[in-house]
Amino acid sequence: MTDFKGTPGPWFVEGSGVNALVRTHDDFAIVAKRHRLPGDVHEANARLIALAPEMRDALEALLTEAEDVFVCMADATGIDRHNLPGPFRVARVVLSRAAGADQ
Repeated sequence: MTDFKGTPGPWFVEGSGVNALVRTHDDFAIVAKRHRLPGDVHEANARLIALAPEMRDALEALLTEAEDVFVCMADATGIDRHNLPGPFRVARVVLSRAAGADQ
């Protein structure tokens, strides 16, 4: 997995509408709070933010599996195993940025 230095998940949405907050699993920190948005937009953003740690982990796992399959297919067909498809490279950059790398 990527060396993520942020607040570990899981995160949860507490409250609703403009009062929705994203908190950590131990209720230690408020991860996100935003004002001046319509309540439904604010709550939708909070739900998305709350899922970020799980989405990061899922992307990492999926990408690792997909890269392994690509390498096997490349070896079987003789194509360049180091020429990963664009979406693979983009996903690696996104994971690197999530871990704090400057891109």
